[in-house]
Amino acid sequence: MASTVRGELRLACGIIVGHGAVELLMRRAGLRGAMGRPKWRRIKPEQIAKDLVDRQFTRTGPNQLWVTDITEHPTREGKVYCAVVLDAYSVEWSAGPSTPHPPQHW
Repeated sequence: MASTVRGELRLACGIIVGHGAVELLMRRAGLRGAMGRPKWRRIKPEQIAKDLVDRQFTRTGPNQLWVTDITEHPTREGKVYCAVVLDAYSVEWSAGPSTPHPPQHW
């Protein structure tokens, strides 16, 4: 973490300071870097959702099968949840504000 602070001081603020000095000042101030990403945990078999449609996603019309997924992303400010709900028949999708078609540059 001291190297990151030192780099920021040097590049953004133009302050030239040694690595050891930054470490010492951070230690005296009780400052430490944020911990790294948490390690992946193996999901227990009883926590895995059952396949209720037997992998048969093809439908002949709308509103016959809806599928969903949700993902949790930890951040420094708390957890963020990303969820999607799709009609298996429809090929249209939207992200964020409702739009009829995705932007052409995607």
